[in-house]
Order: sequence, then C-alpha cells, then structure tokens
Amino acid sequence: VVSLGTTLPEAFVSVMAAYMGNPGLALGNGVGSIIADTGLIFGLTCILAAVPVNRFILNRTGWVQVGAATLLVVIAVVTLLLTPEGEEPMLRRWVGFFFLILLAAYMYVTYVWAKQGGEAMSDDDEEPEALMSLTRSWRLVGGGLFLVVLGARVLVPAAAEFAQRFVVPEDVIAATMVAFGTSLPELMTAIAAVRKGHPEITVGNIVGADVLNVLFVIGAAAAAAPLAIPSNFYYFHF
Repeated sequence: VVSLGTTLPEAFVSVMAAYMGNPGLALGNGVGSIIADTGLIFGLTCILAAVPVNRFILNRTGWVQVGAATLLVVIAVVTLLLTPEGEEPMLRRWVGFFFLILLAAYMYVTYVWAKQGGEAMSDDDEEPEALMSLTRSWRLVGGGLFLVVLGARVLVPAAAEFAQRFVVPEDVIAATMVAFGTSLPELMTAIAAVRKGHPEITVGNIVGADVLNVLFVIGAAAAAAPLAIPSNFYYFHF
C-alpha cells in the first residue's frame, strides 16, 4: 500500500510523457526510479540506521522484484531482435496491458502473503493510534492526487525543454533528474520510518516500489501509448 502511494508520481509522469510524445522520459523515469530507490534511498536508510533483514519479504517479494526487472529486459531485447533494420523498437500497448495484468496478480498475491506474514508475527503491546475520519482521508487522497497530476503536467515539458537546450537525451534526463524528483516520496517515507524507529518499513517500500516501477509505471505508460525504446536504453539503463 505504501509503495503504491509513493509510486503514483512516477506513474503520472510516465503516462503524461507517453501521451505527450516523450517515450524516452516515460521509460527513463521508470528505470531511473528503480536506480534512485535502491541506490540512493535504501543506501541512505542503511547509513542512518541498522535495518533488520525481513526474510519473509526478501524471500518472496524480493524475487518478484528481480523477476519484474528481468522481464522488462527480456521483452525489450526480444523486441529489438524482432524489429526490422532501420525501424525503432517499440513497447507495444499489449506489453503495457500485460504488465498491468501482472500488477493486479502481484497485488493479490502480496495481500495473501501479508496475511500469512501477519499471522506469523507476534502481537505487540502498543496501543493502536486514533483513526482518521473517512471524510478527511478522502479529502487528503483527492488533494494529493490533484497535486501529483499538476506536478506531472509541469515536470514533463520542463524536462523535455531542459534536454533539448542542453543536448542531452530525454531518457538520460528522466533517469537522473526526473527520477530523483519523483522518488522524493520514497525518500521522505524512509526518513520518517527511521525517525520513528521502524527502518524495516523502508525495505518493503523500496522492494515494492521497484516492482511497481516496472509493472505499474512502465505498464501504464505503454498502455497509454506505444513507447519507442531509445538506442542508449540497451547499453545504459539496463
């Protein structure tokens, strides 16, 4: 649930980029966010606090994380091999819908795993925090989504203009500047988790976010519009 919420900025940016004809931004943002989440945010968390290893997460969701990234690489490489010479390889819309179907299956399986993990854990003696009212929850969700969409609408053309002026490929800009910007929710979640003494939350958040960056972010972008795969995507991002 936390990963789904913190991955929404990446999803909106990539879908908006696909609609606006910037496939390099869409793909670069998805892959760059994986790099930023794993290298920067998880690395920073380990520096700030000792992170306990949750074998339940690593033995199950960790393999899904590796499998999702590998699946993206395999599909992109096969697409390159099957593309006639002189044409640009494309991630077709069926790939996007395929990823979204896998996303739905992943969410269901994660729910089942979470119930099993919850039953395996011992109950603590902490008193539950007061619940927020449903009306306020919907207001915060609606306001947050509005700001995410607004931010994506501003970020995509700004990044494209930056790439054009500095003669830098869009996917490189997306994999660095844009990916760092859209990964800030994961960063703030990690810092908050460390401050409250629960650094283990970061492990599940990062692993889940990496899965969603492939299945949700790139999947939704490809479903919105076919994504041309830039040539340097094969020797840089992968």
